[in-house]
Amino acid sequence: MGKKRADRALYRHYRSRSLDEIIGQEPITTTLANVIKSGRINHAYLFVGPRGVGKTSVARILAHAINDLPYDGTTNHLDIIEIDAASNRGIDEIRELRDKVHLVPTSAKYKVYIIDEVHMLTTPAFNALLKTLEEPPGHAIFILATTEGHKIPATITSRTQRFNFQPITATAAVEQLKKVATKEGISADDSSLKLIAEYGQGSMRDSLSLLDQLSSQGQVKLEAVVNLIGLAPERLVTGILTALNHHQSVELLELLDKAKAAGVSQPILARQLIDGLRRQLSQLEAPQLDLFEELLNVPNAVDPELKLEVILLKYCLDGNTDQLQVKTKTSTDIETAAGVPVELDSAAWQRVMNAIKTSHNSLHAVLRQAKPAVQDGVVVLSFGFDFHRRRLEEERNKAIVSQAIAEVLNRQITLKTAVDDALKPSNNQADLSQVISVMGGGDVMDYRDE
Repeated sequence: MGKKRADRALYRHYRSRSLDEIIGQEPITTTLANVIKSGRINHAYLFVGPRGVGKTSVARILAHAINDLPYDGTTNHLDIIEIDAASNRGIDEIRELRDKVHLVPTSAKYKVYIIDEVHMLTTPAFNALLKTLEEPPGHAIFILATTEGHKIPATITSRTQRFNFQPITATAAVEQLKKVATKEGISADDSSLKLIAEYGQGSMRDSLSLLDQLSSQGQVKLEAVVNLIGLAPERLVTGILTALNHHQSVELLELLDKAKAAGVSQPILARQLIDGLRRQLSQLEAPQLDLFEELLNVPNAVDPELKLEVILLKYCLDGNTDQLQVKTKTSTDIETAAGVPVELDSAAWQRVMNAIKTSHNSLHAVLRQAKPAVQDGVVVLSFGFDFHRRRLEEERNKAIVSQAIAEVLNRQITLKTAVDDALKPSNNQADLSQVISVMGGGDVMDYRDE
């Protein structure tokens, strides 16, 4: 068995050098092989598909093949020009291309322009590119590659020959991973390779990168794969789904906290929940398609952790936040507190505030405007402005505050909110209430506490 080269990542070392080596894109490679053989070359091609499926490799192989040039996995010929549209997306760069495209090749038959992530071009840049595609010189060929084909203007697409690349199947990825592992002397069982392929999400490049990271000791263990991916234990996923099905908001939040503490990847957890929901389709009361769609958006969220928490709380609470009940840490604590009147004095409220501030600073700012009280065993937070009350009524915020109060009081509580005009600031600050009523938002900042 060989030993992995230390100077190059696996996905680079095993980059395809011919159409025959491309994994999982047989319909495309067969068509392009026939194109090369027949010599009927189109002036522009558009490669569309997810990342890591071979678009750039095919583009480079095609560029060399139509010029009858050898290809060793890198591009270093003067007549094969690669442009990264993500960093060269302006009209000036495309104008420069348009000016130079009429220059004849230095030594090859065709001058080939490979434009990667072409969807990143600006509108003026697309317009400039369109003019070139409308009347291209005979010696110029364009290969456009993108992960987001829907962002390419129809005027551009219509002037290209489009090929849709598919995600690499798990079976094909496992076969390739086995070949690489054998050549590199890496010991890996089938279950580990299957998990790597599954969470490569159809990207051969990502799957090889995962294998590369895991192979430093010469062997790959399933436990190490789980930890690297950030996979949640199956019992945790099942627990979250159970809490969701039974509308147990507190249990849900506790399990999400456990997932966070264990270093579970939130996008991966969202995928695991989708898989679990598919298996338990008949048991879930919430609208299936809506929940599936929202979970699919978690990986693309600015804050995946917050996005996932809000989505799950929304479906768990099912809109009934006024009756949100929060459990304490153990059933014994609940039994001990039973029959004891709820008391929330200033010291207890300060502990609540301190607990919130440590991890939810913006929510803490809202709570500073609240006046806590207990009415008939119900904790009521009153605000001078309805804006602050509405902020606290948001499912996630209410759940967080309810849990903090319950932990401080060591008992179950019911939380409600109210507006009390007597709490509105006087003088100039009172005028802000009119602004809030008209504009529908805005924070009132009390600088006296700063």
